[in-house]
Amino acid sequence: MKRTFLRILPLAVAVLLATSCSKDENNDNAVVNNGQENVQTKTLPVLITVNQKGLSKLSSANVTGVALQPIFETSDKLAIYNGETFLTELAIKEGSISQDGKSATFEGKITADGIVEGETVLTATIGTQITEAQTATSRENAVKTGCYQTAEFTYSSNGNTIALEEQNAYIEVVCKNKEGQSVDFTFGSETVTLPLNEKAQGWIVVPAGQSFTCEALGIMDAKTTTKGNIYGISRTTVTWDNTNVFTRANQNKGVNKTNTTQTFEGITISMTGDQASTKFRPYDMGSGNTSLMVSWNGSDFFTFTAPSGKKFTKIEINGGYCNSEYEGWTPDENYTKIVWSGDATSSVNLGSVGITNTQCLEISSIVFTLVDAE
Repeated sequence: MKRTFLRILPLAVAVLLATSCSKDENNDNAVVNNGQENVQTKTLPVLITVNQKGLSKLSSANVTGVALQPIFETSDKLAIYNGETFLTELAIKEGSISQDGKSATFEGKITADGIVEGETVLTATIGTQITEAQTATSRENAVKTGCYQTAEFTYSSNGNTIALEEQNAYIEVVCKNKEGQSVDFTFGSETVTLPLNEKAQGWIVVPAGQSFTCEALGIMDAKTTTKGNIYGISRTTVTWDNTNVFTRANQNKGVNKTNTTQTFEGITISMTGDQASTKFRPYDMGSGNTSLMVSWNGSDFFTFTAPSGKKFTKIEINGGYCNSEYEGWTPDENYTKIVWSGDATSSVNLGSVGITNTQCLEISSIVFTLVDAE
C-alpha cells in the first residue's frame, strides 16, 4: 500500500498543477490576491477607430484658420478615462493605420467596474494638456510635443469610431531677413521669446482661448487663439542701404518736384508738394551713408507705399541726423533714428510738423517691416 501510494502521489500532484495552470491560462479575469487566492476582476474589450475628418496631430498648412491634419504613427497611444479616472492606454492595432495616415484602430481592455454597455460615456485622449505657451523648433516638433486631442464616446463592446478634436492652438512665424534672431510674444502677463531658425521660422503651442500680441511683428491688437487652428504670421523686412539703393548708380533716380515717384526693392517713395528744395537723393557719399530728404517745406511730405499684397507694420530710418519731429514717428534721444510703427497699412507719410527747412542727413539705411495684407 505504501509503495502504491508513493507511485500515485506524484501523478496526482502533476494533474492538480496542470488543472490549476489550465484555469489560469483560460481565465483573462483571474487576478492573484496576496499570492493566496484568486479574485475575479471582469474586463471588457475596447476597440476604437480614430477616423479623422478635420482635426488631429500634424498640420499641413501655415494659413490662419486651417485645421490641423493627421498623421498617425505605430508608437501612438490612446488614453481612456471614465470621468477623471484613468482606465487604460490603448496601442495601435497592427496594420490598422490607413495609407494616408489619417485613421488608425486602437485596441486593449478596461476593467468593467462602472461601465454599462451603451450608456457609459468615456473620454479618449492623445497628448498632454498644457497650461502655458511653449516654443518648438519645427512644425512636427510643435504638434508632437504640444498636441492635446480629445473625444467622448459611449462605450460599445462592438467598437467605437471617433474623431479627436485638438484642444490647443499653434502659431507659425515666418519673418524673412531675421534668420537666427528672436521675437517676443506676450500672452497676458507672460512674455515668450521665440527663436527663429536658419529659415527665419518659429513655432509656438498655446492653450486655446489665450490672447497674444507681438510688437516686433506689428501685432498690436490682441488676437485670441481658437482650438485646432494654426495661426500663420508671415513677415518680411526690406532694407534700403548702400548695397542696393543708396548707390552712385541711383544718384539720378531721386524723388523731387520734377520726378515725384520712384520704386526701389518693390517699395515706392513719392513726393507731395511744390518746393524745389524738397528731395530724396539716394546717393552714396563714400562713407557708407547717403544724403536723404533734404530741406522740405512744412506743407510738403513723402509717402512710402508697400508692394501689392503687403502692408507696413514698422519703418526705421537709421544712422542720420533728423532735426525735427515727424507726425507719427518717434525719434531716439539723439535724433539718429526715427521709427514709425502701428496697425498694418499700405502707405505711411513722412513729413515735418509745420516746420520749414527740415533735414535728414547722411542716413545709412531704411528698414521696412511688412506683413501679408489680409
